Amino acid sequence: MESLWPKIEQGYSSPPIDTLKKQGEHLETISNKILTYDIDTGVFEDVKWSTSGKAIKSNFYIHAPHLNNYKYLLLYIIHDFMTLYPIHIGSFDREEVIPKANDKQEFEEMIAEILGSEKTKHIINTLYTRSQPKPQAVSIVSHQ
Repeated sequence: MESLWPKIEQGYSSPPIDTLKKQGEHLETISNKILTYDIDTGVFEDVKWSTSGKAIKSNFYIHAPHLNNYKYLLLYIIHDFMTLYPIHIGSFDREEVIPKANDKQEFEEMIAEILGSEKTKHIINTLYTRSQPKPQAVSIVSHQ
């Protein structure tokens, strides 16, 4: 019997988490992997605003492995389980209501605003500076 499944469309739509991963890779590149990133994702049930009743939330952390594995939660995204947009973007440097992006372009513009903010610049510069390997003490031995 032949498959009764529909054809899976490759590249159907790039999920927002791909944008976060790509930006995390850029952070690793510009910091020579002194700073890295972590993303953790969870599914939540009984979400009232979600049409499917479920939502996916992903947290994006700046990770400083040389600073006792310190992680800073820079932002999070949350959207309906079955749809990518609209997507809500939370950042702890904002006091207002959590904004939402209705499409990929709006999402990337909002992420660019957060990543390019003065607060984010301060965070990455501080973590980078504090994560630098400490020079090792050299003992000088006198041979007489």
